[in-house]
Amino acid sequence: MNSLRPIPLLVTFAIFSTGCSTLLAQSVQVRVLDGRSGARVPNEKVSVLVKGEKGARDYTTDSEGNFSLQVDPSALIWVATEWRVTCRHTAHGTIPFVPVATIMQQGLTDENTCGQAKSETVKGKLVIFARKSSFFENLKR
Repeated sequence: MNSLRPIPLLVTFAIFSTGCSTLLAQSVQVRVLDGRSGARVPNEKVSVLVKGEKGARDYTTDSEGNFSLQVDPSALIWVATEWRVTCRHTAHGTIPFVPVATIMQQGLTDENTCGQAKSETVKGKLVIFARKSSFFENLKR
């Protein structure tokens, strides 16, 4: 009879640990807009680098230029388009990570260095701007 006592404890632990892992991840929506026109960019490959993780996560925007990712709210992320040039100022050799907590609490719209297009900032959403890359820029990749 004593051999059955650890089983409820293990089941409780398994349920608790499963619940905690789902509580840690938050859904963040990312929108990709054209830096010149402000139009949404559908079917664009996007890479998301989470600070401390090995390798980037790959996503593709939907027909509205959006995708969602599950990430820990304490994480720092960096989002870049694959076949377009992401429009932002970067210091050479640094990656401009963005706190997920800021995105969740107030939203974040990345600066647009490619044109005059703007977007409103929406809680829970990261908006980035990108432009078509030139033939020569694609050759460098």
